[in-house]
Amino acid sequence: MANLTNKNIDFLSNQEVINILLSILNEIDMVANIDTHRSTTYLAVSAIEGLFTEILKLRQISTTKEPDNLLLREKFTVLQSTGEVISEDFQSLFAPLIDYRNYMHPSLEKSKSSITKSVAQRAIASLNSLIEQYENLRFIANQEWRLMCGIAQVPDIKSIHMPQNPDDLVSLLISEQKASYFKEISFHVIIPRDAVFNFIYNFQSINSFTGARIEGHEQNNNGRFRCVKWRTWPINAHYITYTPSAKQRHTVRIVLNPPENFALIVDGIELELEDNTPWGFHANKKIGFMTELGLVSILGMKIGWWPYGELIKRGTRDKSS
Repeated sequence: MANLTNKNIDFLSNQEVINILLSILNEIDMVANIDTHRSTTYLAVSAIEGLFTEILKLRQISTTKEPDNLLLREKFTVLQSTGEVISEDFQSLFAPLIDYRNYMHPSLEKSKSSITKSVAQRAIASLNSLIEQYENLRFIANQEWRLMCGIAQVPDIKSIHMPQNPDDLVSLLISEQKASYFKEISFHVIIPRDAVFNFIYNFQSINSFTGARIEGHEQNNNGRFRCVKWRTWPINAHYITYTPSAKQRHTVRIVLNPPENFALIVDGIELELEDNTPWGFHANKKIGFMTELGLVSILGMKIGWWPYGELIKRGTRDKSS
């Protein structure tokens, strides 16, 4: 059986919704493969309607009624009117399909165009287009992050699980906003033995960024590193104020105040680099998290931002970022 639907829906944080949508996507694959065009269309449009509801919630878009209580056309209209929340390509694919939402009532289908194979294919294409737009986004602590590599699952709006992919030992998640947007970030991190957690800053591309490393074992291979090309990031300055231990759960606080500098505080101790080495932080670049060699979990994330960040939070995106 051909796998026709995109199932990369880890951008959602409601596990019940994820399970329901995965069931629908699997069913779409089944009915589409045997050319049942009506069932394919009904299910695909229904899945899109469910995704609309979750996107309205994740994006914190204000609506006249609760997102669950809006009609499909109402959800579509709100999303259309809110900037770049849904792409123009998706809109052009999906708009002709709205009327088919109610075609399960035979009296409606008699008076309109029938559901053909091309309609069913358009419905699947629309569904895949919407998922493709969001599959690498993650919504955590009221902020948006982009998955550059690996796996990042969001069990709730304040947590991230970053396990290793069977085919890749590294996961990398980067902020959509520049570092200058953020004021303070705090969280707990669980680092299993032999796994590695990295706070990333100065992110410019997957081949150029800086990071602060904390390993899950008791060896002292912790410090600041710089990525000179993807998967090449040697330590270039060790910490003088951090003592490795068998402890696997840590409390982390990152303070960007003023925005040109930052402090990284682990278990109440501010990290300092050997020989008074500066962190070399640049506020106009991005921040994020990178994990290696195991399931690292980031829990209870809280984020504060500078007052001008309110404009971005309300929907005015920084086009220069």
